[in-house]
Amino acid sequence: SKQKFAFTLEESKNWTLPNFKGDFNSTKENTWEIITIYFKDFKEYQIGEPTGNKLKTSSLKNIVRLGIITTDKKEGPFTIEVDYIEFFK
Repeated sequence: SKQKFAFTLEESKNWTLPNFKGDFNSTKENTWEIITIYFKDFKEYQIGEPTGNKLKTSSLKNIVRLGIITTDKKEGPFTIEVDYIEFFK
């Protein structure tokens, strides 16, 4: 089944401050997928609500935390295995 995720970038460890999310889907079970998320597609959220802002390239040097979250809006555990994360200019 298809699961919805987001890769998150945060400029602060304070959860009340805005963070950036790049959405992606996992469409295959028990197999490796290569997922590409472009920086231009990251959107800013504050406490789960979109602000309408996008990630600015200048913000990348301030990132202090990376994360992966589900965006299915369903409570419960999930599993995702990450082999590597690679950043390109």
